[in-house]
Amino acid sequence: MDNPGIETAGISAVQPYVTDSPGETLVLDIFSDTEEIRTRFLCPSGYRITDILNRVGEGIPGQNSFIELVDGETKQELFISKEVIQFVAVDDANAGRGFGSDPRHTHYPVVEKLPITVNVQLKSYRLIGKAYQAKSKTLKAVLGENLVFLPLTDVIILRESKLIGEKPFVAVNKKQIISLKKDLIS
Repeated sequence: MDNPGIETAGISAVQPYVTDSPGETLVLDIFSDTEEIRTRFLCPSGYRITDILNRVGEGIPGQNSFIELVDGETKQELFISKEVIQFVAVDDANAGRGFGSDPRHTHYPVVEKLPITVNVQLKSYRLIGKAYQAKSKTLKAVLGENLVFLPLTDVIILRESKLIGEKPFVAVNKKQIISLKKDLIS
């Protein structure tokens, strides 16, 4: 899973909302059916990682279906199609406020949401964690939204029924979900 050669990543033509900082470097684990890549990603200031994955916000190119990773030493570029990503996980325990966002300025409306424990089956992985839904929405409505990546927190990651890790934040590609079961105890 470690790929120490990859140093930074970015998305071309992304303009931050309003800050002087170029962004926050996050360590991402990108899981697909064929590989797991651990890399650093420069999340532009004013954006959350889910904003980048879902192309939400001004300045994020609408046609960008790849995440660009650049090796800091060799400058070799690696592009990963968002379509094949099953999920992206982040180690930072501060996932709740949104990665890359400026804590002094909220760029999106704050909506009170209820945590729901879910069991998500993907082709190669099972994730158990908390999804969030607004009081006025059903889980079915959340799954039907146009956003491709669904954020989860406090996630247990299993592969072939074996624990491979726990992450405070995961963005799941909804196109990769085989089934999602709501825990009745939520």
